[in-house]
Amino acid sequence: QATQINSRLYQVSLEKKASDDPNAALSGAVFSLQKKVNQNWETVSQDGVSEFTTNSEGKISIPNLKAGTYRWEEKKAPTGYVFFPR
Repeated sequence: QATQINSRLYQVSLEKKASDDPNAALSGAVFSLQKKVNQNWETVSQDGVSEFTTNSEGKISIPNLKAGTYRWEEKKAPTGYVFFPR
């Protein structure tokens, strides 16, 4: 006997703006999405892609995620900006 369990899927989104102009969307910033598993952060991969780039509106949306704790990690600043890793 097979039992189907319906699990709800979620979407996370990010919007990158210039710090000196909150109306200026920044395209071309590269981020990874990480999910907390136990005490570790694991990089999320979707269709073989683990780094996501902001579009012309400065946005990234990742659908079809299971419930959990996620965080974004910036990997590369957009052209004309400097990235300072933590």
